[in-house]
Order: sequence, then structure tokens, then C-alpha cells
Amino acid sequence: MDWASESATLTDESKPTPSAVEPELTILILCRNEVEAIAHCVGEAREFLERNAISGEVAVVDNGSVDRSAERAAGAGARVIAAPQPGYGNAVRAGIATARGQFIILGDGDGEHDLNALEAFWEQLQAGYDLVMGNRYAEPAEAGARPFLNRYVGAPLLSGIGRLFSNAPVTDFHCGLRGFRAASLRSLELQSSGSELTSEMVVKAMRRNLSITEVPATQRRALDPERVPHLRIWSDGWQHLRLLLLLTPRWLFLYPASVLLAVGAFFMATSALYPEARFGAYTMLYGAVFIICGTQLIGFTLLANVFYETVGLSAGGLTEKVQQYRILESGLAVGFTLALAGVAGSVWSLFLWAPDVDVAERLRVAIPSITLLVMAVQVMFAGFLLALIAGQPKSGGGGGGGVNLRGSVARRSGWAGGLAPAY
Repeated sequence: MDWASESATLTDESKPTPSAVEPELTILILCRNEVEAIAHCVGEAREFLERNAISGEVAVVDNGSVDRSAERAAGAGARVIAAPQPGYGNAVRAGIATARGQFIILGDGDGEHDLNALEAFWEQLQAGYDLVMGNRYAEPAEAGARPFLNRYVGAPLLSGIGRLFSNAPVTDFHCGLRGFRAASLRSLELQSSGSELTSEMVVKAMRRNLSITEVPATQRRALDPERVPHLRIWSDGWQHLRLLLLLTPRWLFLYPASVLLAVGAFFMATSALYPEARFGAYTMLYGAVFIICGTQLIGFTLLANVFYETVGLSAGGLTEKVQQYRILESGLAVGFTLALAGVAGSVWSLFLWAPDVDVAERLRVAIPSITLLVMAVQVMFAGFLLALIAGQPKSGGGGGGGVNLRGSVARRSGWAGGLAPAY
């Protein structure tokens, strides 16, 4: 499905028209009920283009305004793109889809950034960077430009998490002022509908090895003092965090799994080596739960990464390894071995089941045995699911004769250009 057709309804004036020479730069301004500021922003953008003799256009994405914003933008000389479906991400995607320039500089229509001072962005784009991010922390902001929680807590925290998860060289993930090469951004096929698209853009650009840099972006107060901010601090913050986790199965599954397995192994070993401890059997029980949960999360890590590769969003090579090492057969072998050990331990615990044998002693045999049986089931069925998602080669190719889902999964899931993971 073509997301651009869903998110943008284009007027005749906003539809791209063929031209012999496409403009170098589109200054794309997002607008939703900015009647007091939009004409000023368009004027600044046009002045920048004229002063620097840049072949370009100013386009305003009207994201469902109920005032006269679109009319004022057109009157100020902008091409208006109608994107009635509300949401920051919907507006950005509509603008990117219809921009005519080879490069795009994106800004907001509230006047918080000076669109007549974009030289730093233009220089870096001309230098060859695919994505040029604005950094609001590199310059002092005008007093009252941003809410306290947003400036000193929310945005720095989420940006820090984004850097940690993606290794992106970006200080400010959520700055609304950014520039990019149009073809490079279109190749990412961004999907987010809300403000979390700012994070999606950076993380996916890193995953696709696009070149990224940042420049200072001074922030001033909105031109309309009565303007109601569109930002919803808590819900938007959760959407950013949710997206970052979905993009990075390593942080969502693998690292918690490692902690659970390490703690579980420690508890199990402590209980086995020091049986006289007061809470020995109960400590072993908690250790068993941690190990079972950790094993499950390891399976989730493999499944998530193979799924991303299968639908063409990553080239980490895990799918090929799944096929090369016949992961289904290997998983069945490992699971069968674990099951045998679990059954043997269970039989042993039955022989210990006598009135004169301490309950804790019987539990020290039964708990590891049950843990091994559960892990056996997890490993064997995870192998089946991995083989199903990865698509084993046909029998003629020396593989296991599985099902190839690469094309069908991508088409049916709508992920053919979605959120690629960070390993």
C-alpha cells in the first residue's frame, strides 16, 4: 500500500509537475493552525533562497488547519500541500513525497526557528551529507522558548537513549529543523504518523549507513503568543521510547536476557553449592524462573532479527546463518538433549521421594529437571518458528525443504520499508 496516498491529499497546485530543471532545494514548512506566523515563516524562507541565489521552492504542508493558514501561506508565495490526516509524521511524509527539490530543509511554521538563517544546513548538504540535524543545545535558546520539562528532562533523556541504542552522532534527536537529501530520505520509507518520526528518521538513517552531521539551531519563542503547543509531553515521549525499543531488539530482548540468565545461573549455582543455606531450594526456584525467562528472550531476539532481515530491512546475515547451520535440526537436537537430561533428573527425583528424605533435597533435583524440560520445549519450537520465518532453502538447494516467506511476508505485513533493527 502506498502510504503517501493515505497521508496526503494533494491539491492541483501541490502536485509535482514535470520540469526540465528540478529545483535544488525545497524549504518544507509544517503548519497546523499557524495563521499568525505562517506568512512570516514563508517570507523568511523565500528571502534565504533569494539572498543565496538558490534555485528552490517554499512548500507549506497544511496539516488540517481550521483557520486561514493555508490561504495566508499561498498568499505569501508558498506552494501548499494539503495533508488532512493529523499527525507530525503524516505531515512530514506528505511533504517529502511531494517536494520537488533535490534537497529538503524541514522546519515548523510557528516561527521558533529563523528560516532566513539556513546557511549552515545548506553548506553541509552541499558537502555531501545525507542528513543534517539541528542541535538546539549548541546555542542559547530565547527565554520562554521551550517548557522546562521538555528542554531539560524529556528531550535530553530520549535523545540520550536514542544515541545509546543507535550510536547516532546526534545530540538533539527531536529538533524540528533538519535538512536532508530527498532521495536518501525517500529510500527510508518512513512510517510513523506522529512526532516519533523524528527518532525514526535518525535511527533508520544510521541503519542504512547514511552520512549524518549536526549544526547549531537557535530556538526562539513562537511568533503567536496565544498559540497552544501541539506537543503532548507524556504520550509523545512514550511513542518515542516505544519506537526506539522496537527498532533495537538487542536492547529490548538480548541485554535483559543476558541479565536474567546470569542472575538465574548464580541463584541455581549458589543453591546447589550451599545446600545448607536457609532459603536454598527457594533461591533455586527463582533462579529457574530467571533462566526460563532469559531463554525465552534469547529466542525473541533471534526471531525479531530474522524477521527484519526476511522482509528486507536489514542485511546482518543472521538469516543465512539460520539456513547454513540448519537451525531447525540443530534446535531439535539441542532440545532433545535438554529433554533427556530433564527426564533423567525427574526420574531421579522420584526415587528420592520418600518420607525420610528432606523436601528441600528433593526440590534441588526436581527444579533443575523441570527447568531443563521447559527449556527443551522453548528451544525446539523456537527452531521451528525461526525456520518458518527465515524460509529454509528448497531440497534441491541442499537445505531442509522449508517455506520461503521473503516476498509474501513483506507484502502482507506492510513492513517492506518499515523499522529496521539495530544489532
